[in-house]
Amino acid sequence: MSGECSFSHPLEVLTLPASGRRVTIRATGQECADLARFLGLETLESLEARLLLEPVGARGRRVRVSGQLAAVYTQLCSLTGAPVHTTLDESFFRVFLDGASDAPVRRERPGEIEFDAFDDDEPDPMENGTIDAGLLLTEELSLRIDPYPRAPDAEFHWSDE
Repeated sequence: MSGECSFSHPLEVLTLPASGRRVTIRATGQECADLARFLGLETLESLEARLLLEPVGARGRRVRVSGQLAAVYTQLCSLTGAPVHTTLDESFFRVFLDGASDAPVRRERPGEIEFDAFDDDEPDPMENGTIDAGLLLTEELSLRIDPYPRAPDAEFHWSDE
């Protein structure tokens, strides 16, 4: 990744209805070009996400975001440099928490924290009741990009010479 990401879509979530709110985000051509540069892609032809934002708990400080991320992009093969076209369509799930975490932490001894490696991740922070969906989608896309893409016909030949 290079530089700073300018893809920003702030969503105010403190006043979500109990049933949640559906949001669709489509990156513009310029946003796709900026994201491609930021993520090191040759091109990002399209990026779209369908999100469901739901309040969790009585105080409304937690928000669950589930969604479907669709993207079409091109990378260069790590072996041949040939274009590798990818169509992505994947679901994701995140939880956001406004303010300091209210999750209890059990300490057995000073400096030690007990945790279960199979528990869900800690909630992501939101600021002033706002989630930046652009940043969320940038993170989700970056986690799914193959760091070493390979063209279908690319072969690696080892040589001791």
